[in-house]
Amino acid sequence: MSKLTISAFAKMKEEGKKVTFITAYDAQMSRVAQGAGIDMILVGDSVGNNVLGYTSTHPVTMDDMIRHAITKMSYLHFTSTDTYRNRIIQMGEDPSRVFNVGALGLDNILNTKSLFLLQN
Repeated sequence: MSKLTISAFAKMKEEGKKVTFITAYDAQMSRVAQGAGIDMILVGDSVGNNVLGYTSTHPVTMDDMIRHAITKMSYLHFTSTDTYRNRIIQMGEDPSRVFNVGALGLDNILNTKSLFLLQN
C-alpha cells in the first residue's frame, strides 16, 4: 500500500470516497491494520486506558511500556492471578497459552521452613 498524503486525503474527500481510519495502541495492531488496507492508522499512547486500566495516559511509565512489549512478544504466559491472566487475554493473547500458576515465590516461602526457624 502506498503512503497517502494530506493532499490525497483532501482529493478523496472532494470525490466523496470513503476513507478508513483506525486507532492502534501497539505495533502488532498497526501491522494488522496495515495488512487490512486501512487508509490511516492513528497511533496513540492509549495503552494505559485500553490495556492497563488507567483513567488517563499520564500514569503510564517506561516500565509499563517495556512489560507490555515483553508480553506481546512472548508465546507462553504464566501469571500469578486470574486478574492478570484476564488482562493478558484482553491484550489479544490466545487463552490456551496463558496460565495462572500463582505466586510461586510466596508459595515457596509458606511451604518451606525459614532459615531463621532452622537456626533457633
